Amino acid sequence: GALAGALAGALAGALAGALHGRCQGPAAPGTAQQLDTLYRCTYIDQNEICLSSRIIHMTRPGSGGRIEVICGCMYSGKTEELIRRMRQVMIARQPCRIFTPRMDTRYSAAHIASHTGSQLEAVPITSIKQVLAATEDVQVVALDEIHFLEDSPQAILDACQFLADQGLRVIVAGLDQNYRAEPFPGMMQLMAVAEQVDKLYAICVRCGAYATRSQRLINGHPAPREAETLVVGGLDLYEARCRQCYQQAP
Repeated sequence: GALAGALAGALAGALAGALHGRCQGPAAPGTAQQLDTLYRCTYIDQNEICLSSRIIHMTRPGSGGRIEVICGCMYSGKTEELIRRMRQVMIARQPCRIFTPRMDTRYSAAHIASHTGSQLEAVPITSIKQVLAATEDVQVVALDEIHFLEDSPQAILDACQFLADQGLRVIVAGLDQNYRAEPFPGMMQLMAVAEQVDKLYAICVRCGAYATRSQRLINGHPAPREAETLVVGGLDLYEARCRQCYQQAP
């Protein structure tokens, strides 16, 4: 707290000094006066710097329990981001455990694995209840592809809320929409209560725009609406597409 306050004070003081006299003569390129003209600095104090409508706080996430959601369509890098965060946790030597649905065996049954080949060891599970029974000795819990669990959306929500209320950092990754472009209820509820939500995007294979939908294909054609909702697959079954290139299930 004292260190953060000192840093905030030093930064505020430096900027205040740089902006002093901003109305004295024309602004030279790249000076604080020119920056003030561009961004219309409103005020500066030791707690925050207000630039237009953006406020930069000298703060960090709380040290208590929290829920983080990483979501998006197929090939958007969800597992890659989950692996990145968990590697940071391991470097910090924080006790952690990673869980993966037993149903997802595309790359490994005992690892979370990205499409680019990154992997971390994980515990295969079928139910969120198995997570609750294996978190007494950890500070951080990670769950990949949470939409593949057999539990109801309410059971998944309740479990994640319980873990966060116990002081754990809960990081969840998964699809936010099914192949029909409809929200997964469990992920939708988690996004509403999470402290942090990151929605990632892929690249549309048709036009190169940002892709937010997962197009499931059967023999090169969009899967019908009555098809099974959860089907594990990769490039052989799914394409990332943007809103305009996505084709509604017939």
